[in-house]
Amino acid sequence: MIGKDSVSAGNGMFSRGHAMAAGNNESNHFRQVSIVGVTVFVAATIVIALADLALQRGLEPIWLAVQAIVLAGVAAVAAALSRRRIGSSAATDRPPAGGATRARTELDRITRTLNEHGITVKLLELMALGERYGNKLAIAVADVDYLCLINERYGNDMGDRALRSIATVLNDTIRMPDRLGRNGDDQFLILLPETDIHGARQIGERLREAIAQVEIDADQGDLVRLTASIGVTAYRRGDDLNNLLSRATRAMRQAKVMGRNRVLTDLAA
Repeated sequence: MIGKDSVSAGNGMFSRGHAMAAGNNESNHFRQVSIVGVTVFVAATIVIALADLALQRGLEPIWLAVQAIVLAGVAAVAAALSRRRIGSSAATDRPPAGGATRARTELDRITRTLNEHGITVKLLELMALGERYGNKLAIAVADVDYLCLINERYGNDMGDRALRSIATVLNDTIRMPDRLGRNGDDQFLILLPETDIHGARQIGERLREAIAQVEIDADQGDLVRLTASIGVTAYRRGDDLNNLLSRATRAMRQAKVMGRNRVLTDLAA
């Protein structure tokens, strides 16, 4: 699901951002150097004019004092501008604070859970731990029953309300280490770390029962009851992403065939 092209595109955007920041730094540096140059030129002009006036009137000591004051002022201005340039460069050379941006891009627009990309990244991380250290991992795929019919009869806004309601219930029901994400138009993927297939089946039943309690008032005054069909499976060493998701999806589809609103375990898990 996550290809190299996506990673390359993200790196490209990051590199372009740094290039633009570097261009801005160079532009700021050029402007500040220009300001220093103008300041020195004006100060030099003033010094020359005062020198001529002092020499004409035989006021050489006063001329020397004025010269010292003006040169000290020029040095102070140049130092201030240099410090400002260094501080500005340090601030703009920092890496962009991309954590918040990444978090936003990994959220589903409707349910505010992790989107497909975000939940897949989390799943791959847990699979890597399972492969290397033998950590237990199970997953559940929950598909909302009759969501297409809800959209057709009451409109897409009603379907979005159904998805948000189910997302809220799932978030309230899963355990602290578990992760929830939207995995398609009418599916949710639940990651269950440190859980075997039997524990995953029990959690799946709790999720199914919680969803079955959800009721939504439709615009026409109808009361829409929501249910979901859930398939669970467990990670086995050597699994790739497609194999793992396919087993859970197969169990979910079998639950639909058997009448919906039920939890089935993949027998191969």
